[in-house]
Amino acid sequence: MRNEQADKKRNGERIGVKKCILYFLFSGLIILGLYARFIMIAAAAIIVLYIFAASVQGAFEITLFLVPFINIFKISPSSMSLFTFICLSLILKLLWNGKAKCLRGMTLLPFLILLIYAVFSIFSSFNSTLNFIFGITFLLLVFGTSCGSELDARKIVIYFAYGILVASVWGLLKTYIAPINEFLRVYYYRLSSQEVAYRFSGLCENSNYYTIDVSIALAALLTLFMRKRIEKSLFFFGVPLIAFGLMSQSKSFFLVAVLLLVSFGTYLVRQRGGSLTKFLLIAAVLAAAAYRPITYFTDTYLARIFNAAHTSSSMGDLTTGRWEIWSVYMSHIFSNAKTLFVGTGLGKQLHLGPSHNLFVQLLYNFGLLGSAVYFWYVRSLIGRKQEWKTCIPLILVFILRAFTANILFYDNLYFYLFLILLLINNPKRVQDCEELKD
Repeated sequence: MRNEQADKKRNGERIGVKKCILYFLFSGLIILGLYARFIMIAAAAIIVLYIFAASVQGAFEITLFLVPFINIFKISPSSMSLFTFICLSLILKLLWNGKAKCLRGMTLLPFLILLIYAVFSIFSSFNSTLNFIFGITFLLLVFGTSCGSELDARKIVIYFAYGILVASVWGLLKTYIAPINEFLRVYYYRLSSQEVAYRFSGLCENSNYYTIDVSIALAALLTLFMRKRIEKSLFFFGVPLIAFGLMSQSKSFFLVAVLLLVSFGTYLVRQRGGSLTKFLLIAAVLAAAAYRPITYFTDTYLARIFNAAHTSSSMGDLTTGRWEIWSVYMSHIFSNAKTLFVGTGLGKQLHLGPSHNLFVQLLYNFGLLGSAVYFWYVRSLIGRKQEWKTCIPLILVFILRAFTANILFYDNLYFYLFLILLLINNPKRVQDCEELKD
């Protein structure tokens, strides 16, 4: 019996390595596509064919792997991302496999209400509306059916984390791969009149959005670790993800890292026989691994976190100006009854720019009634078998990052919700622990 389990484990690892190599080659093809349009189109076509040829599980794995490449998976910087066709292929695959035949009625009702609401906004904000419809349809076909319970959450999370690491490595090579720079914006923090600190963003246009990917991946890995679904993978993927996240010099990511480290330590001490020594040892290893990015960006973090507190007690300084923006949005919302109850429609924003807050954005676009339907819809996607306790750090991380970014119509939002719902709807199965253990 043990020999059979060992063989199964070795075979699974061998298949995993082959997939990692294949997915890396896909990413390389996308990078080559930056030099020639026909290569980029060919890359999209090959990946679409792969999705239709692969199993449903495999289709989700490659899709989540490619999420960090959305920003450069284009024919030109101003064109639509070809990742849209990847999502469409995944949706068509789910429909082809008959997933729409067993939709739950309680999930379908809020979906139809949101769909009707979106239709009224399609002419005023076509791209945002189309993105929204794609997102809620994707979630419906996965969690409004039995599909979500049939997926292996462990592999999907790991391939998502792997995709972020691969994209981050390509991002480090942007000096040598000139076309990448055409798709990125340079973000920096001014330390003095003569010194600036540049912020790393992987292949994302915005360094804050990049760290949301990293934050969700880290929290999802921690959830799997607390369910005893992974062991070594937490450190193999977690340590470099933390290092890349710190290179972004994001205050919110720093808070996320502290939150996850506290959650990790609390779990070890409470659930694993009071292994405080083990936690301290692991914390020391993580600190040593992250020593380089921490020391390199110490001046930036000190300036961003501590100097603001010393020079001013303003919430605007602590939130990098977001507090004033939120205040203006909330004042506008509560001063207009129509906006307060039904919103302004999808994709709308005030003249001062985006709200930099998912919840403020949701309230402004949907109003109280529309927001209630939105939360009702998300809640309806949670099945009978559910696991909340180990998902608490993941949910807290999502809420924390949602307070700092305008992501309601951001492509990645629905993959964040997908991962959260996938882990909630896939509770720990004891019989799988030995088979899936690293």
